[in-house]
Amino acid sequence: MSKSDELTLIRTDTFENVPRKLFEDSADELLDKDIIDRIYLYNQAFKQDPLTMIYELRDKDGRVQGVLWLVVNVIVEALDGKFVAVSPEYRDGTVLKKLTEFAEHLARALELKKIFATSQMDTEFWQSFGWQEMKTRTLVREV
Repeated sequence: MSKSDELTLIRTDTFENVPRKLFEDSADELLDKDIIDRIYLYNQAFKQDPLTMIYELRDKDGRVQGVLWLVVNVIVEALDGKFVAVSPEYRDGTVLKKLTEFAEHLARALELKKIFATSQMDTEFWQSFGWQEMKTRTLVREV
């Protein structure tokens, strides 16, 4: 049994209980301090968006040790993984597999055809859980 086995996924409609450090420790180059500030500033907007799903990963004592942020994309019939993070002590190599299985179950229940995710991690790690790399690249242009 791995340490991440003790984590429970709890759906919420806000990031208010999610420790800021989970976002700050992310390797996601899009999550700078200003973006993280806006996540918490506009927290109430997430409550009004029926296509946004936020899940806290809580330990046996009820402390938030991770977050999974999903958005339903009705145009391409997909579940879009916007962000996932777990406290370092729970990064045991199995938590991503469990979250993938959860997202697959949810996508099927919502009759969606795909799950998307972007990652800074090595694609071989993701591929070991059945993910496929796309040729699409994310581009950005400052204005």
